[in-house]
Amino acid sequence: MSALELLNAYLKRLEARFRLAALVRGLAITATSALAATVVIVLAANWFAFSERSLTAGRVALFLCLAFALGFGLALPLTRLNRRKTARDTESRAPEFEQRLLTLAEKQAAGEPEAFLELLAQDTLQVAAAVEPERVVKRPLVIGFSSAALAAVGALLWLIFGTTGFMGYGARLLWAGPPRGVEQPAFYDIRVTPGDRTIRRGGSQTITAELIGFEAAAVRLFARYRDSAKWEEAPMVQREGSSAYEFLFAGLPATVEYYAAAGRIRSKTYTLTVVDVPNVKRLRVQYRYPQWTGLPAETEDPASGDLRAVEGTEVEIAVETDRPLTNGQILLDDGTRIDLKSSNGNWQTARLRVERDGVYHIAAIDRGEAVRLTDDFFIDVQKDNPPLVQIRRPGRDARVLPIEEVPIEVEAADDFGLREFNLHYSVNGGPEKVVSMLKGSGARESDGEVLLALEEYKLVPGDVVAFYASARDARSTTRSDMFFIEA
Repeated sequence: MSALELLNAYLKRLEARFRLAALVRGLAITATSALAATVVIVLAANWFAFSERSLTAGRVALFLCLAFALGFGLALPLTRLNRRKTARDTESRAPEFEQRLLTLAEKQAAGEPEAFLELLAQDTLQVAAAVEPERVVKRPLVIGFSSAALAAVGALLWLIFGTTGFMGYGARLLWAGPPRGVEQPAFYDIRVTPGDRTIRRGGSQTITAELIGFEAAAVRLFARYRDSAKWEEAPMVQREGSSAYEFLFAGLPATVEYYAAAGRIRSKTYTLTVVDVPNVKRLRVQYRYPQWTGLPAETEDPASGDLRAVEGTEVEIAVETDRPLTNGQILLDDGTRIDLKSSNGNWQTARLRVERDGVYHIAAIDRGEAVRLTDDFFIDVQKDNPPLVQIRRPGRDARVLPIEEVPIEVEAADDFGLREFNLHYSVNGGPEKVVSMLKGSGARESDGEVLLALEEYKLVPGDVVAFYASARDARSTTRSDMFFIEA
């Protein structure tokens, strides 16, 4: 190969080395700029509680930052890199060339005769032999820029996918946007219940606001009636022992829009739609107790609709309204709905079986939504407890003479009445004898005493009398502890 060809090959190696350095430097600038811009933009968006406007502005700023970094840090240096610039940069880093490389590059570009260029190349090759391309563009420089780029990309990926808190939340929204098809909860939010709701005219509704992801010294409720253009403001009261805040709309006369606000955060706007529905005048309750209780059915006109009955009772609730009610229901706290059926006049009736404690209320169905007609009423279930039975005297093991008379006192009680109440005893493991202690079937309490004459059994020292009491109600039997009398 001629000297000129060898020098051209040398220049190509230099240009490739400079291009690699420009590439890794541009990537490091772009990655670092992306990381820094992400952090700054997320901090700014966090100040505005990640509102849609702040995120949109942040995405625009991030795009512009990346465009400038790619343009001025990567694309421009690569496009400006040519043989003349390679020669000039090499001369600045290796002065021993004494402008030979730059002169050769310029003369080649100007179309100088090849004989002249060959002589110049021979002279320049002697210097190039001592100046390797790795000396001009040093390896630590390339490794440093590469490491910086990888570190910035790794930190950005960790920020987007690996970290929690507002920084990770904001980075994910900034780069990927909200997940499609899935409603992602806001990082900062005011959760308001009941949200949109239909209520009867003159009814009351409690609004609850819960702060999500932040704290505030005060929470305010803003409301605007449909026939008004002005938003009215009122403070919400913190619920005792809770972080939630409450406000009561009492006796609403018309439809109202409302939202809650705390600091820079505000909730969505909701609507309480007021409709005209019948009012409940009074309730009547009929209890049909389980057959095993032996209790007759009874009807009450309670001051409220609270239900108190034994487990398994069937309750018929009759509701009288001030005008005909269509599509009325009883709504239980477990989500169960029981339709009210028309009866005489403006009466509606429904039946439910009492199985557990809970609450219920009466509602009218208006355009598919349940409109509350009453406050919550309690359901208080009385469980059937097993009988209580005990030996009151002697209440413990005893040692007596074989000729003594030993009094044994027993008592029993049951919430729905005793069916059996007996004293059981046996001598020296013999046949068990049973003495009924029940004063009357169905009694809720009973007691009695038995005088045990030991001489009738001709006991000798060492003989033992074992005794216990039992009580039975309609569903279960209970036994007392067993005691022993030793002669």
